[in-house]
Amino acid sequence: VIRGGSSVDLATYNQDSVPQSERDRIRDELGIGPTDLIVTMASRLLYDKGVAEYVEAAGALRSSRTDAHFILAGERDEGNRDSVSSEDLEGWSSAGDIEYVGYRDDMPSMLATSDVVVLPSYYPEGIPRILIEAAAMARPIVSTTIPGVAEIVEDGVNGLLVPPRDAAALGKAIEKLLDSPSLRAEYGAAGLLKAEREYDDREVAQSYVEEYRRAWKKARS
Repeated sequence: VIRGGSSVDLATYNQDSVPQSERDRIRDELGIGPTDLIVTMASRLLYDKGVAEYVEAAGALRSSRTDAHFILAGERDEGNRDSVSSEDLEGWSSAGDIEYVGYRDDMPSMLATSDVVVLPSYYPEGIPRILIEAAAMARPIVSTTIPGVAEIVEDGVNGLLVPPRDAAALGKAIEKLLDSPSLRAEYGAAGLLKAEREYDDREVAQSYVEEYRRAWKKARS
């Protein structure tokens, strides 16, 4: 009934609202050079969000893409049996395959500083909010062919979709975007248009209000 359903504040998740000084701050904090590329996964740290596949893909790319940094943001979900173990997280960080940055309360800045956003989930998603945020920030996306994701990511339009649990395919998709600034720009622009058309929280909220009004009038008639 309501197209999109989920939404974000496009004034907050707007690449133009993040000044260069803030992007420089993120790079300085993480020790990343001004021309290096940044791939970001932000999620609850659950195995079925595809965290291990992301780490595997990052490890395979790291030797050939010394200009790329693979960021993992989020917290472990201690009460969830599928939560990433602290041992795995420490091992991945120590190996240097990913750069774990923990919980962030500055996601607009993190996304604005990223070149590619990744969510290799095989979790039973609704509509992953991080992907709406990434699209609103005009960032190209790599994700998986699961229900929910396809609501946001159109393969070959605003991102690339790969089979779930396929780290090799994930790595190839990430590398394809790292290799092509023009493709990143094309996909990012398409994602922004989609976010503006379908996921503006003001318009989605108004759609809910109008739907409730219609239901109320029908119930009273």
